[in-house]
Amino acid sequence: SPNVWYQFTLSAPATVEISHCNSTLNDTYIHLLNSSGGHIASNDDNGPVCGTSLKASISSTLAAGTYYVVSEGYGTGVGAITTKINTT
Repeated sequence: SPNVWYQFTLSAPATVEISHCNSTLNDTYIHLLNSSGGHIASNDDNGPVCGTSLKASISSTLAAGTYYVVSEGYGTGVGAITTKINTT
């Protein structure tokens, strides 16, 4: 599956939850990157937000700054990926 990139900026430190919980594609990946493209976190299955499913999710406390999220499906899977980015 092709990768879909997102950029977001935090003006203050926050806990960020990124998820594919509402995607129709069953097996997804999420990668969280810093402003230089360096790896912070990634998840394949059973992340902390979606519970026990093949849909990816990440919860991470981040400093103020710019970040990137990469969403992708497993292999040649087809379907819609819904990426949700929330701060708490």
